[in-house]
Amino acid sequence: MLLPIDIVLAILLISVFAAGIRAGFFSTLGTFAGLIAGAAVMPYVLPRVARSVPGDTWRGIAVFAVAIGLLALMSGIGSSIGHVVRRGADRLRLGGIERLLGGGLALVCTAVALSLTAAGVITSGIPVLSQSLASSQVIQGINRYTPQPVSDAVARLRAQAFDNTGIPTLKGLFEGSGNANSNESNGITGSSPAPAIDANDPKIQAASQSVARISGIAPACSTMSSGSGFLVADDLLITNAHVVAGVVSPLVELPGEPARTGSVIYFDHVNDLAVVSADVNAKPLSLDDSPIANGSAGIVQGYPYGGPFQSVPARVLSTERNAVPDIYGDSTASRPLHVLQARVEPGNSGGPLLDQDGEVTGIVFAKAQERADIGYAMTNEEIQPVLGRVSVGNPPVSTGRCLAQ
Repeated sequence: MLLPIDIVLAILLISVFAAGIRAGFFSTLGTFAGLIAGAAVMPYVLPRVARSVPGDTWRGIAVFAVAIGLLALMSGIGSSIGHVVRRGADRLRLGGIERLLGGGLALVCTAVALSLTAAGVITSGIPVLSQSLASSQVIQGINRYTPQPVSDAVARLRAQAFDNTGIPTLKGLFEGSGNANSNESNGITGSSPAPAIDANDPKIQAASQSVARISGIAPACSTMSSGSGFLVADDLLITNAHVVAGVVSPLVELPGEPARTGSVIYFDHVNDLAVVSADVNAKPLSLDDSPIANGSAGIVQGYPYGGPFQSVPARVLSTERNAVPDIYGDSTASRPLHVLQARVEPGNSGGPLLDQDGEVTGIVFAKAQERADIGYAMTNEEIQPVLGRVSVGNPPVSTGRCLAQ
């Protein structure tokens, strides 16, 4: 179903294609280089604007106005430079080819700028506007047809430059060395480890429909945060506390349904767990309470760097109890955890570790400082007690201080 914002965006794309044909390639190149520059700095500017304006209504108007003004300013500067370059191109008499290339370039650059701008506005948590952009069919279409390497690179750069999208790094918990594929070095003894799980398995694909991107702005720090989460009961999603620390109204995005604004109804900074209540349609995932053998195969699902959804193969190297610091590093507590051979990145926090049946065996929360291919997931032993303490009717709770403080 098309939203009003989709109609506006579709008209915009058609208009810029026509304008690009009229302006030609070089003028268009300058204009949209400026637009992309404006969109790239927007995630840095918008949280500060949102923080400085009181009241949801005026905050939304102010952020929207600043976004439009910034894009107009940067595109104007780029256009002026492009016009100078085009004077030389006119002497080459490229004619129709140069103008057609201008239309194509205008369309592609506008799509990229829209994707970057939408990502910044979505995580800013602006009432109505953030949800509309997150649910937009046009924005989803642009993201869907953007090549995966490009999407990953854009998400990584945006997260590193502007977001507080992070994942804790733990030192000294993994003592393995040598070849990462060696059973002995990984602590896997006895029979060969189980074969890897196919990410395209129907059970794994079905589980992915219940894995959400959870994002929001922490006003006290003027930072954006993005992570993952999954349904554990109707309208209840579990994630890591560090994903929503300091966030007032997290935005929940699930595949195939409109984005929803949620409320944090449980927040435990010591055990790094939080529960978000949101009106969604996805089904809860089942928890597998059976013991997990060393060498068991798994799948980590989530949204690394706040970008596109990914399923990453994993292997459980061991399950053990270790002293783990709280999200602020103020204290430590003994917690059971799975040591994983898997590449987990910022944004994977709060995502599920699944078994071959698509059932949850843990929740990703950290990675090793010593090795990029080692991650950590808390066990269901920590998740189960939380489920008995929460329900949809619970009131919102404090999400503590943001991690940048």
